[in-house]
Amino acid sequence: MTFVSDDRTSRQARVSWASTTGATDPRTPMTAHRHPHAIRQLATMLVIGVALTTVAMPPATAASPTGTITGTVTDTAGRPVEGVRVTARIPQGVTQPSAASTSTSGGAYSLSVPASTEVQVCATASGRLPVCFDDQRGYVIDRTPPSTPWAGVGTRLTLDAGTTRNGTSFQVPAPARIRGLLTDASGRPVAGVRVTAHTDDVRGNDDTASTVSNGAGRYDLALTGQPDSPAEYCLDVAAAADDGHAWVRRHQTRQGDGVWFGCTKVISAGSVLTEDVTLTADATNPVRNITTPYFVGTPKVGYTLSARPGRWDPASPTLSYAWFDGTRLLATGPRYVVRRAELGHTISITATATAPGRAAATRSWAATATVVRGTFWIKSRPKVSGRAKVGQRLRARSAATDPDGRRTYRWMRDGRTIRGATGSTYRVTTADRRHRLSVRVRYTAPAYETAMRASRSTKKVR
Repeated sequence: MTFVSDDRTSRQARVSWASTTGATDPRTPMTAHRHPHAIRQLATMLVIGVALTTVAMPPATAASPTGTITGTVTDTAGRPVEGVRVTARIPQGVTQPSAASTSTSGGAYSLSVPASTEVQVCATASGRLPVCFDDQRGYVIDRTPPSTPWAGVGTRLTLDAGTTRNGTSFQVPAPARIRGLLTDASGRPVAGVRVTAHTDDVRGNDDTASTVSNGAGRYDLALTGQPDSPAEYCLDVAAAADDGHAWVRRHQTRQGDGVWFGCTKVISAGSVLTEDVTLTADATNPVRNITTPYFVGTPKVGYTLSARPGRWDPASPTLSYAWFDGTRLLATGPRYVVRRAELGHTISITATATAPGRAAATRSWAATATVVRGTFWIKSRPKVSGRAKVGQRLRARSAATDPDGRRTYRWMRDGRTIRGATGSTYRVTTADRRHRLSVRVRYTAPAYETAMRASRSTKKVR
């Protein structure tokens, strides 16, 4: 068995064996190549030791001979690493299944593959770039030595049947990452927006990575495709809204010496690119109003009016409200307390709806009635304190009101007004003997209807 390396292009590790009779395969010997764009080695990596053992099957059996690839997976400090998936993948067009093994707690793995079969040995560690044996080191396995002296660049290794060679390794680099912050035109973080990084220079997967921005508007993409060299990525940002891609910002890449889509973002395996994106809404796709927003409550001084949003598409946009008296802005927010200055005027409300990736939409609604005078709120009827006896002074006590307003008093004898008795106090006279006294309070305030409340009557004056 020969272990060969050179600098010619190859993407596959090849393993084949001779039978126990010593016969060789009539096919042209297979050679090894190194890919011209080796991935940059990084500080964070795993080292996988590959041991290759040939197993010749007894000629008496009808089963196909197999070969075993064994080895260990260690980190850069030489410690075993568990859970790394190592595969011997049969190229497309061959019907045999691929062999796979997961490294044990001691870092060991073992792959059993059919003899005389071309395979590609790859390792995949969680969260890292998948790396294949020939990509990283440029080595492939050949069944027999070349028929002519080796003239290429690299080292020729010969392994006899049944022997094992240790110490040949390749490195599994950490993935490149793109991360950043998504904000709208006002600088506010935008959550729930899908971010996708892709490039034609990543083998086997044009859409390399995709994620959705979190509640703080941040995203973090791990580019776990396998770039042939430092890769030039496109970064697409699109709102994950009902209608698909609405807010769009594209960081594009070049190809060769010409401009492909516009700008270039080059990132190598293991490095981190920070890319903050300011999103702009798609003016061709505004939020759509289905039923007009309105408010509930009586347009009356001192009363509270409450906004109702109506219906929109999408169903739950962000809404802001503004209250108007004609063209004069009164207030903003979902509620408004009608003020005295609005008496006789008509109040309207305007609702503005926004949604990620959609242009804002505004709708207005006005009440059909003008604002009328308010009504006093009076906690309780007034009370009379003091003794109902000739010569004694009685005092009227008024309860709290809203608004506070102005109070005037009228004292009553058996329900009839007493001439000149208009103060908050009253001195009982002989004319009041054997009669009952009470007080009536009148409440007034600008833009409010006048209100009156009367106290309960006293006992008969003695």
